[in-house]
Amino acid sequence: MNDRLQNAYKGVDRLNEHMMVALTSFEPLSFDRDAIEMNLAKRLLVPDERAPKALLIASNGGTTGRMYRSKDAGEIVRDELHLNPPSLKAISPDEGEVRISNWWRDGETLPEYQGRFPREILNLLEFVENFIAFRAGGTLVVAFNYAGDVSAFEAEVLKGLAIHTLVISAMSKQIQETERAFRYSVEALSRAAEENDEETWEHTIRVNEYARTLAEEMGMSRQFVDDIGFFAQMHDVGKIHIHPDILRKPGKLSPEEWEIMKSHTIAGAKILGDEPRLKMARNIALSHHEKWDGSGYPCGLRGEEIPIEGRITMMADVYDALRSRRSYKPAFSHEKAYRIIVEGDSRTTPDHFDPEVFKAFRRRSDDFADIFERYKGENE
Repeated sequence: MNDRLQNAYKGVDRLNEHMMVALTSFEPLSFDRDAIEMNLAKRLLVPDERAPKALLIASNGGTTGRMYRSKDAGEIVRDELHLNPPSLKAISPDEGEVRISNWWRDGETLPEYQGRFPREILNLLEFVENFIAFRAGGTLVVAFNYAGDVSAFEAEVLKGLAIHTLVISAMSKQIQETERAFRYSVEALSRAAEENDEETWEHTIRVNEYARTLAEEMGMSRQFVDDIGFFAQMHDVGKIHIHPDILRKPGKLSPEEWEIMKSHTIAGAKILGDEPRLKMARNIALSHHEKWDGSGYPCGLRGEEIPIEGRITMMADVYDALRSRRSYKPAFSHEKAYRIIVEGDSRTTPDHFDPEVFKAFRRRSDDFADIFERYKGENE
């Protein structure tokens, strides 16, 4: 009884450790099923006299499985299995239930087990002495070959570990589905804004990639790089409110038309609103025409008053505008666009740009040229 009690403490410790590791490392958008399953196997298949020797996780209705086996010195090996779901029927409990079986082999033969287990499992394990099985959410989890008879306590430990793993997996799947829907909505809004403009979907992709490149070069965090590489596309979302006659006018805009054109920054910020998840997109839409020297619009912000995402996207947008054909200008070569940004012309001067963004552009300008060629549209 004392040995059983000590084993119970160890089981609870393994359960708590598994949950702590899973929670502290949980990244739902980059969830790795293999990693969380391996973590489960490491917590269950410990070098312990009462621990099981193998763990099977079968999913997709039982057609695929991963077998984890403990080796010497705590090493865990993994094997991919293709299974026949009916062959698992003998060991699979009802949904949400646990099944405990204490079977003992008879010499080197397996008379009791032939036909009960898939041959793929027996080929890996050689024999089955006992097992605990738990099934939930279409996933079957089976632990094999505990030392000695297994009891309800071992079954509860396995069930707790398995449920926690399945909950983490289900949460990640739902969050990823929500994120895909969110990103689809953002891209749809970006496409709608381009409908009346001369800019193309390729322009949107390029601005995203330029912004990502600059953020990486400036040593921004991975999260910032990923976010600006997606939200930069929202810089001109406010143009959805600008009449096509102004957006596509071949000549110079009148003062009145120019004021209307400038309002797309404020309109974009209003469209995106105050939702925290869209804060970077809102900042970009509102500030990507602000200039370091304070000569930009709509607020005439200067220097670090301008959000860094706006300063980065401003450089990306200027470069792509120079490279692209518009009704009022031809497309410029990379060399000419680079020279205009670095040396200036009648409309653009180096002091329009954040000095750090400016330096990053100079260091990565060849990458800008490559991005433009890679995502060049038919009319560019």
